[in-house]
Amino acid sequence: MIFHKKPSFLIRKRWPPISINCIAVILLFAACSNVQSIRFDNEDEKYINQLLEKASQKSDTGKIDAGLHYLDSAIAERKLNVREKFKVLSFKCGYYYRLKDSENAMLYADSMMCLVAKNDPEKFQKEYSLANYSKGDILLLMNKSTEAYTHYYKARFIGRNSLDSCTLGEYSYRIAMLLFQQKRFTEAAENFKQAYIETNKCDDDFVNYFRRQELLNNTGLSFQKAGMDDSALVYFNKALTYITKHDGKFVNKLFFNDIAKGVVYHGQGETFVHKGYYKQAENVLKKSIEINSKKGYDDGDAQLTMLVLANLYYKTNNIDGLNFWLKQARQSMDSIKNVAAEMEWNRLMWKYYETTSFVNKSYQYLKAFTQLQDSVQKSGSLNSSNVSEQIKIIDSENEIKNLQNENQVKNLYILLFIVVTTLAAVIILFSLFILRNTRKNIKQLEGLNKQIEQQKSTLEKTLSQLEEKNKEKDKILKVVAHDLRSPLASVSMVTEMILDEKCEGSREEMIKLIKVSADNSLNLINEILEAAGMENNTKSSKGKTNVNNLLKNSVELLRFKAAEKQQKLILFPSETNKDILINKEKIARVLNNLITNAIKFSGIGSSIEVKAIQKDTSLQIVVQDYGIGIPENLKNKVFNMFTEAKRMGTSGERPFGLGLSICKQIVEAHEGSIWFESEPGKGTAFFVELKGV
Repeated sequence: MIFHKKPSFLIRKRWPPISINCIAVILLFAACSNVQSIRFDNEDEKYINQLLEKASQKSDTGKIDAGLHYLDSAIAERKLNVREKFKVLSFKCGYYYRLKDSENAMLYADSMMCLVAKNDPEKFQKEYSLANYSKGDILLLMNKSTEAYTHYYKARFIGRNSLDSCTLGEYSYRIAMLLFQQKRFTEAAENFKQAYIETNKCDDDFVNYFRRQELLNNTGLSFQKAGMDDSALVYFNKALTYITKHDGKFVNKLFFNDIAKGVVYHGQGETFVHKGYYKQAENVLKKSIEINSKKGYDDGDAQLTMLVLANLYYKTNNIDGLNFWLKQARQSMDSIKNVAAEMEWNRLMWKYYETTSFVNKSYQYLKAFTQLQDSVQKSGSLNSSNVSEQIKIIDSENEIKNLQNENQVKNLYILLFIVVTTLAAVIILFSLFILRNTRKNIKQLEGLNKQIEQQKSTLEKTLSQLEEKNKEKDKILKVVAHDLRSPLASVSMVTEMILDEKCEGSREEMIKLIKVSADNSLNLINEILEAAGMENNTKSSKGKTNVNNLLKNSVELLRFKAAEKQQKLILFPSETNKDILINKEKIARVLNNLITNAIKFSGIGSSIEVKAIQKDTSLQIVVQDYGIGIPENLKNKVFNMFTEAKRMGTSGERPFGLGLSICKQIVEAHEGSIWFESEPGKGTAFFVELKGV
């Protein structure tokens, strides 16, 4: 097939990618229940819940306008509190979202954010997170993936203290959608599967039931796009089984169950066509058309299914069948516009007339198909997200700030040097003054001379040490810059959010976030100085830590960095899953440095493996890459603090030569050991062995 389908957020095509945030108009009486399963059951709010339930029921009939009109009439004379207002705004957000009216949907999403911002975001933290998720979903609908991800990040950050498995499911879901948009279908399938597992712990209501069947269907669709047809059929079958199992549970929602079945049949049929199972494909495709061609159902999906069936008949040289379904699709498309269907219809019309030897007409439809295809591809290229460029811009801004900070520190050292030199000059002048006034007493003069010589010697030694320290400061500054990038990146991102905020009330919250990042930066400075021997060598506090969780956090943190080079991070956790006595933050720094190095020195599209191997009295962590390896002449220098064994990464990444030295200090402070095995051109494996299991 030439045309491409997107995964459903509820149901494919006719309904745009609707998240759980803007779904109230279709399914939910609680008005856009957020990813943290917000439920407001206070006595004062039962009235609005009942109104939204009735509005939702009216929309369930397929007449979505009826729900909105009913709600507006019911609340016209009522004074609403903040949460009631928020629910109403969410309902209307979902209404316009379903109509693909992104402009009006965005107005209501912004209104949700403003409402919370001026009524204490700290008190309405969950609603504020929900509003950001809603805005992210609308931006994603508008193909603004970078801005969408910014709001997803902000929503997760706001709700960081109360995230549960159900919430993580929503986050995995959105990541999967972004991966699908970037045509990374295998990774998208894995994230949809992960979201399905996480959402199994959500409330057992209709919204969450419908989300889970959607995740199964989207997993199948992702595998189909990746060319993994057998896996796709497994998940389409799982989706049908799941829907059938719940047919009798939500008797007033059968309208949606039927549409969902029609969408899954479509996916099944298309996969059967890929595999050459034409008879099975014909049966399920006709089932899908029979369901979704009904009035008020998903006629957009029905159009595409008709064209899949027409394409099947073209493949099997059934010209009559091809002609019949092309006419059926044309009748539907004349009433309801569908760009993807229009492009596929012209392609098949071209093939039809080419088969029937009408060359002129064949060329006419080929030309129309090519123009539509060029238009769609141009639109996609203009609207595709460029997360990599965004990250580069943020990194550039951070580098400028680092250079400014470095200049301030240099000025401080220069000032210190001037002060010490001045004091030395004063001491020398004072000594000369004493000499001139003690000539009469030779013994005193000799004593003073000795004293002056001693002071001079001490001063020279101090000046020599100061010069040496001054030479080392640039090296220490590199260590500071190396470890301060992440917190300063957070400060930069939050600052950008402040600049983009339309509501004054939310600025205080963002400033608090900046303070947190600044405090983290100060803590990092102290730790780096300690690692460099600049502070007292006090032992870091240790605690029992689950290594599998620590490895998982490090891998997830760097997964997007690996994705910039189309690399895969593969985690092999410890089978015993024991706790180990370590300083969690410092060992996390070791892991991050090793994984970052593996990403830096591996090629585009390669894999990186992170393993935890349980020994009798210790734990071994292995970070294996298949990159450029380490040359023989540099192997004995890589752990030096200011090593000359520095090389550019495979994509020109800038080296500092500090990370492995810090790793070695941290591991040895834990009475552990670190080493590596490397073969140039084939890759490198770093090993960290820690005691205290």
